[in-house]
Amino acid sequence: MQKSDFHGVLPAITTKMTADQQVDLDGVKADVVFQIEGGVDAIVVCGSLGEASSLTVAEKLAIAKAAIEAAAGRVPVLLTIAEDSTSVGAALAAEAEKIGVEGLMVLPAMRYLADDREVVVHYRAIAAASNLPIIVYNNPRPMASTSPPKCSRRWPTSPNSSPSRNRPATRVASTKPSMRWVIGISC
Repeated sequence: MQKSDFHGVLPAITTKMTADQQVDLDGVKADVVFQIEGGVDAIVVCGSLGEASSLTVAEKLAIAKAAIEAAAGRVPVLLTIAEDSTSVGAALAAEAEKIGVEGLMVLPAMRYLADDREVVVHYRAIAAASNLPIIVYNNPRPMASTSPPKCSRRWPTSPNSSPSRNRPATRVASTKPSMRWVIGISC
């Protein structure tokens, strides 16, 4: 699979927890296998709502490693970047690439009401932190900031983007012919 080939069904799986609120890596692996057997085209781990604010970076990376192991090359594994700050998101993107994650689903920084310029700076920093393809994800209901399509001309001009679909999606024209961004919009 080439990095620009994300398509089809990319479920953001829930993170399994034990009764004492520890990450259940065996449960994560079992869910990945279940999803793959059901015919998904990729797996997205560490979603943007509960997991973004309740898991540590170390836990997110352990979950990604477990998912990669369970996927065993059958489908790509993507990691969600939905952090409270751009610097933490960029650091997580860099670490994700090192452990074998094949793509990122990136949201604007959480909890901070950013203007359009700040959202663009955020995406550029995440894109610069790794060579992984990025799905630009927009979830306006719980987010303080959004990724409006009008910002698309100012988004990163790096080659690591992906023509993917996530929920009802709007394809956004790019300023660089080799780059196509898709914004997943949660309705």
